[in-house]
Amino acid sequence: MRFAGITGGLLVLELLLFRLTYGVSLLSVVASPRLISRDNIAFAVSHLWWAVLPLAGLIWQRHPKKDFCLIYAGAALLSGLVFSAGDGVDINAFFDLAIACALILGLTMEQTVLPSVLSAAALLVFLFFNFHNNNFFYTSAIAAQSARDIAFLRSHPGPGLCDQLSLCLWAGKKAELDVFNIGEQIKTGARRPDGIVDLIAAHHFAVVQIQELDDLPPAVRGALAKNYRFDHSDDYGAFFTP
Repeated sequence: MRFAGITGGLLVLELLLFRLTYGVSLLSVVASPRLISRDNIAFAVSHLWWAVLPLAGLIWQRHPKKDFCLIYAGAALLSGLVFSAGDGVDINAFFDLAIACALILGLTMEQTVLPSVLSAAALLVFLFFNFHNNNFFYTSAIAAQSARDIAFLRSHPGPGLCDQLSLCLWAGKKAELDVFNIGEQIKTGARRPDGIVDLIAAHHFAVVQIQELDDLPPAVRGALAKNYRFDHSDDYGAFFTP
């Protein structure tokens, strides 16, 4: 109860600070309309293999903090599954579950080292077969590529439309639109595409970066194809100019 009370109080404080700093409710941003599906949940579950051994370790656990870890892990798993139903939600929805599993492993090591060793071994085997220098976002090659793309965005004076908002930020351009959230709002019928289509038709944006063209609503994709020309593509998506 103390843990829940402290974190709940901090949550309220942080929401107030966010509103005072940015003038917008963070909850309204998080609750922006988006498509949800059971397939998204199934995909998330298929990537939770790392939690199986730690959670299984609770079966023979006799530690006095077992109930706390069980409640924490259960709540974290449930909330993660709920959030994972939405489009665009990644594995970070299960960060709390990872924290709970780390606590569970700590308690388990006081009883027996075997489950902890098995969990560590499973992680090492996974990394051995899956780790490559080019499949993680912040490698030297990706860093050089992002530098080129930032320079490209900066070389086109005027507003930019960036699917990857950080690219526009690093290029000195303000965040004009949140491409993903607007796309989800259009797909769910909560917003009409007219506004963004008109901006594209008027060549309002000096440069455009889109991660996945197929994720754009048809009307927006059509306006982009009609009014902008393709420049290049890389790991950050496709880049267009009027």
